Amino acid sequence: MTHDRNQTIRWYLYALLIAASFLLMAGIIRFATARYSEDTIRSAMEKTLSLTLEKGVKIGKRMPIPASGLSYIHSYGLEKGTDGIDRAMLVGITGNEGPFGAVFTCSSAGDVRFRGLVGVSDPRNARRYGISDGVIEKWESRIGDLLRKTGEKE
Repeated sequence: MTHDRNQTIRWYLYALLIAASFLLMAGIIRFATARYSEDTIRSAMEKTLSLTLEKGVKIGKRMPIPASGLSYIHSYGLEKGTDGIDRAMLVGITGNEGPFGAVFTCSSAGDVRFRGLVGVSDPRNARRYGISDGVIEKWESRIGDLLRKTGEKE
């Protein structure tokens, strides 16, 4: 091998080493902050649900939804303070002022209802943040269709 070829191979190896280091660091950071992130999401959802449902709502285990894609980021079972409601979902919705986390509840009968936005001063008033009733109805329908399609609700 020539000196130029050795130099080129060495630069590619350095670039590969740097890229692998960045990926390793990103993985370590993701692993280290996952529990904190999960706890923050749970408490924000509990706070929003406590304003619209009974006090003392408790978020249970995370419930995966098959074939849901990236739109349905978080789905949890509810443990207490729920009158016929067995699941809460946090979905990203875009309003006029940017993206918001919207909490929806699903009853055992398949009824999906919007409960509020997380992290805002007036969680029930989605219009204030540029989210129309039509957008909320669309998401309620999409969530219901997804749960029926995956066999989660009748």
